[in-house]
Amino acid sequence: MYTIENRVGRLVELRVEPPVTEEELSQFHATVAKACKPIKGQIVTCTDLVGATVFSQPVAARWIEIIRQESPLVERNAVLVGEGAVFSMQVERIIRQAGFKNRRAFLSPVALTAWLGEILTVRERARLEQFVQDGAESRARQL
Repeated sequence: MYTIENRVGRLVELRVEPPVTEEELSQFHATVAKACKPIKGQIVTCTDLVGATVFSQPVAARWIEIIRQESPLVERNAVLVGEGAVFSMQVERIIRQAGFKNRRAFLSPVALTAWLGEILTVRERARLEQFVQDGAESRARQL
C-alpha cells in the first residue's frame, strides 16, 4: 500500500507500507502523474519506507525501472528507511542500480530533511518536517 500527495509547492510525499505488490507498482505511474500534474518543472520527493519490508525481486526490479523512467522529473528524492539492515541495503542497491545521484537513502530523518531542505522553499521545508513527523507519530501509535 502506498500514498502519494502534493500538498505544498513541488514537494511530493510518498509513504509505503507493506506489502508492496507488483500490481500496486503498475498503478504507481498514474498516481504519481496525477499528483505531479499541477507542478511546473522538476519535483522534489520524500519517500517514507520506514514501515516497509524487504521487496520481492520482481518488485525491486520494477522499482528500478520506475526510478529510471521518472528521474528526469525528479530534482531530488530522499528515501527514509528503517533500522533493518537487509532492507536498508536493498534500498541502497536499488538506488545505486538505477544510476541517479539525485536520490539518496537515509536512516536519519534529520539528515534527510537537511539534504532535501537545501533546495526547498520555507513552506516546502515546513511541510517536509511535518510529513516526517507524521510518519514517526503514526508508527509510535502502532507500537
